[in-house]
Order: sequence, then C-alpha cells, then structure tokens
Amino acid sequence: MSFPMFKAAILAAACAATLPVAASDTQTDQAMAVWNNQVRADLQRAQQYPDRAIALGLEGTVKVRVDVARDGKVTDIEVVETSGANMLDHAAKQMIRRLGKLPALSADMDSYSLVVPVKFRLAGEAADAEGADVKWRDAVRRRVASSLSYNNRMAANELEGHVKVRLVLDANGKVVGREIHQSSGNESLDAEVLHMAGRIGKLPSLPAGEDHAELVLPLTYRLAGDR
Repeated sequence: MSFPMFKAAILAAACAATLPVAASDTQTDQAMAVWNNQVRADLQRAQQYPDRAIALGLEGTVKVRVDVARDGKVTDIEVVETSGANMLDHAAKQMIRRLGKLPALSADMDSYSLVVPVKFRLAGEAADAEGADVKWRDAVRRRVASSLSYNNRMAANELEGHVKVRLVLDANGKVVGREIHQSSGNESLDAEVLHMAGRIGKLPSLPAGEDHAELVLPLTYRLAGDR
C-alpha cells in the first residue's frame, strides 16, 4: 500500500507564567520570547508523525500544556485540547516525554507553564499552508521595513551598520518579543533598532490556525553620502 507523503508536525508555543517575576514587563517579554524560541527548536527536533496515522490519513491539532521547573525539567504534561484522534494526542505527549528536559528558566522564576499547539498535516494541506505563510511573511517584512527606517536621531549621530532583528508575533499580529539576532557592532544603533521595533503597530494577523510566528529581518543603515 502506498502512503501519502507528509510534512513533519508544525509547532508553536503560547506561554503564560505561573508565578510573577521581578523583571520589568519588557525585559520579561524579551527573555521569555528567547526561551520560547529555544523550546520550539527543541520540540521540532523531537517531533514524529506516527506511521499508522499517516496510513489512516489522520490530521489535526492537539494542544498540550507543559509544566516546567526552574532547571527545565518537565514536571507535568496534559492534553488541554484534543486533536480528535487519540493517536495524534499520544504522539504529541510522547514528543515532549522524549525530551524530558527543556532549557532552564531564569533564576527569578520557580516554574513556568506553556501551551504547545502541535499540528499534524499531510502534504497537500501543508503546501497550501506554506503558500499562505509565505505571502503573510512578505507582507509583514514590507511593513516592518518601512517602520524601521532611518530616523533623524540615527542620522544626527551618524549611526551606520548591518543589524538583524528578531520579532516574535502573536496570532493577532502584535509584537510580543524582540531581540537583536545579530549585532551591528554598534550598541547605539542596536538600541535604536530595538526601540523602533517596540513601537511597531499591529501587523497583519497570522494565517488561519497559526498562534505564533517569528521573523528575522536583516536591516542596513547607511548615510546618504556613503551610498
């Protein structure tokens, strides 16, 4: 019997702290955005689409709550929204069990809970979703590029260089995390880019079914006389 080709499970994490933290909201958002990115990368490496589910043509999204201790140890796993297929629900939980431990939390946090939507899609559905994602990312990049243009303060201080900024967006297009992915080598320029990124208004909402997205944008700043 020939089985349909499949795309590996697509992951995103939407997190909520279980305890208050001492850092400012901005610092906390940025630190947790970085942590969430590390967690998603770890989970993606552990993901597996069950062979039996492929043969049966099973697709769906399962949301799993993961409780994490300060040292990153997974203390509890619970399905909070079923995919409608026990086989996929079980596969999502097993994916997290295989890891056993996630990146450690910051020293001022005793525990953390996150909800991980795990999406299982066969090839045809995945291709459609990828097309929508590409269009969305292009639209967002254009909007962000116009928002992070060379401002008067940067020109007055003759700030120049190449910098890459990472943005994390929620389902509604709100920037919930930002960081310098690759420094320009100029702290003032990096700080200006982060400041402007914090003032970006609402961006286009994510494609249907997506809860979280990440973009890394390369930006170049040059004074007119140097071009």
